[in-house]
Amino acid sequence: MAKKRNNLKDKDGNIIIPNILIDKDEQPFGTNTYDKETIDEMTKYIYSTTETKTNKVWIDKKAIYSKVVNAVIDGQEECKISLGISDIDTLVDVEGFIHLPSKDIRPLFGGYFGDFVKYGYQYFIRPENNDYKLILQFGTDIRSGLKNGNLSVTLHYTKTAN
Repeated sequence: MAKKRNNLKDKDGNIIIPNILIDKDEQPFGTNTYDKETIDEMTKYIYSTTETKTNKVWIDKKAIYSKVVNAVIDGQEECKISLGISDIDTLVDVEGFIHLPSKDIRPLFGGYFGDFVKYGYQYFIRPENNDYKLILQFGTDIRSGLKNGNLSVTLHYTKTAN
């Protein structure tokens, strides 16, 4: 059965989700219409540590991919984590958390309280040797508290070649 892009419609013919990748030939209500259970199954989001093509499309009509990257924070001033992605065109979204041994959970965003040099942390993504790296930088007093924290990051992006 071949996958194709089409509009997902309800039983009354109203478009629910435009331009979705459909791999099911039988439609219970007629051409390009589906029941709730089928729609839920076709549109469910799967988190994976391998690159996954989602059913979403960016504003430039390129497919959006997602990938989850997990790593352990080493407590150094700068931590470089390989993303295992070589061809990011547009970074659509990054979300993540650091789960600390103390059971605290810190959101992954650049932030600080008071003195950035001591308590701040920031992240950015850059290409390096045909791979993109997540670079985390930590202030002098905060880094020891983040040591052995488990980082989990979800990236959504388009690729230079689709």
